[in-house]
Amino acid sequence: MKKTILFTLLCLMLGLGTAWADSIDWCQFGCVGGGETSPQPWVSNDGATGTIGLVNGGFQGFYSFRQGTQLGTTWVGNFPSGMGVIYNGLAFGCALPGVGCQQAGIRITFDSPVAEVGAYIQGTEHGRFSATMTLFGQNGNRLVEVTVRAVSNQLEGTAPFIEAAFLSDE
Repeated sequence: MKKTILFTLLCLMLGLGTAWADSIDWCQFGCVGGGETSPQPWVSNDGATGTIGLVNGGFQGFYSFRQGTQLGTTWVGNFPSGMGVIYNGLAFGCALPGVGCQQAGIRITFDSPVAEVGAYIQGTEHGRFSATMTLFGQNGNRLVEVTVRAVSNQLEGTAPFIEAAFLSDE
C-alpha cells in the first residue's frame, strides 16, 4: 500500500524528523547541493523505501544539502546541526524573471504503509512563512492536511517540526 505526502509551500526545505525511530537521511543524495532528477528512490535508516520528487515543476530537480555554517557548501538555516535537507530548487513558469513564478511542491511516497509522518521545514527567504503538509492514501484520497506558520532565519535548531497521523487506512 503506497502512501503519498505532498508538501505544498513557497520555498520548502525538508528533512524527516531525526527523533523518530525510522528517519530518512537526505544525504543519501550527496548533500553537496548537486541537482537530482525527479523522482528518485530513497531508503530510510531502518530500510523503508519510497520515492521523492517534485510536482508541478516540469523538468526541475531537487537539491540536497547538510545543515552547517559554511554558506555555499552547506545549508545555513534553521535545521538541527548536521541534518540532511532537501530543497525544492528553482522557480518555474516565470513570464519574466520573478514574474508569475511558482515553486514546485515536494512529493514523498512510501512503498509500505505508515501510520504517521513528520518533517522539519524552513522557507528559503528570511521572514515569516507558512507550510502545508497534505497526506494522501493509496487511491489519491486526501486523508489529512496540516499547516504551520513559522519564521525562517539562521538560528540553527529552531526549524518547526510538522507532523500528522493518518486518519484512515484505505
